[in-house]
Order: sequence, then structure tokens, then C-alpha cells
Amino acid sequence: MHTPNNNFYLKNGGFSDHGNSMDIPRHRWYFYKEGFSPLLVEKAAERLGIPVTEMCMIGDRLYTDIALGKTAGIPTVLVLSGETQADEVPLSSYQPSYIFKNLGAVADHLISSAK
Repeated sequence: MHTPNNNFYLKNGGFSDHGNSMDIPRHRWYFYKEGFSPLLVEKAAERLGIPVTEMCMIGDRLYTDIALGKTAGIPTVLVLSGETQADEVPLSSYQPSYIFKNLGAVADHLISSAK
């Protein structure tokens, strides 16, 4: 779940990457003091019409993308084509389930696994 400004919000009835256009009360944001709420993933699954058990989180940031996936209890895929560098992974409290060089490598893996 990536957006141009890397902020992703739930709105009543949909998703938005514009924080200032959120139309739900601030107390209903799906973030909490300790990190991301699993409700964000549950709402995305509901909106997409798929079970959470069939989801995974793919991202380039350990402290946001991977943290959200871990908090929600879904597999996580870290791509090293963005912010996180390989040498930072062992230092993080959020360890990804899988690590790939980039999204192309993820796609190649999924295609070869489906054969």
C-alpha cells in the first residue's frame, strides 16, 4: 500500500493519500502510539474482498511497511530498491519474512513459484 507521499489513510468508504481530506474523526485513525493498528490491514482486506490470510505487505521501509505487516500478523516482503539498505535489516526490531532486491525480483519469484 504505497502512495506518492508514502502516507496512507482510511476514509469513510475508501482510501486516500491526502491526509487533509480525511473525513473520519482524528480518533478513528488506524495508527496508535506503539505503531500501526492491524485494523488498517483488516479494512484494506475488506475493501479488496480478500481474506487477511491471503495478504502480504510489500514495502521498502522497515519502520513503517514491515512494522505494519508484522503488527497485523501477515507475511512481509522488504524490497531493497528504496529507503532500507541491506546492512540495516539485522539492526531492526522488525524483521521481514522475505527480502528481495526490487519489485521485479518479487514478481519473478511469484511467477516461477506458480509454474
